Amino acid sequence: AMSHGLPVVTTHFGAEGFGLTPGVHLLVADTPENFADAVVRLLNNSDYYNEISEAGYNFITEHYSPKAMQLQLADFLEQTKGVKPLKVLWSKRFLYDVNIVFERHIGWRFNRPPKNSITKSKMTY
Repeated sequence: AMSHGLPVVTTHFGAEGFGLTPGVHLLVADTPENFADAVVRLLNNSDYYNEISEAGYNFITEHYSPKAMQLQLADFLEQTKGVKPLKVLWSKRFLYDVNIVFERHIGWRFNRPPKNSITKSKMTY
């Protein structure tokens, strides 16, 4: 959802492991009441909705976009450069295959709709 510019409300378990900051990149609530309150807070405050939406999108783009993943892969490959069993990883064909797999299975998730395409004024209740 974040990669499409939507604000996220989730549980601590759902946010675990991403490095996201609750209240900055997303809202975290573990009880039904708190979850509903967080959703209502977003719906009633378009500035806060946009703030959480933008921060979440920027975080995902910075850490999980195709470009970010390519940089992480390049860093990994640089660190493993001297390891003989991994020499095959330096081939152009391998990097091409990694890029194809990434685009088919992960990269499509980062095709964001036009900015502000989802706004409070366009939402129906």
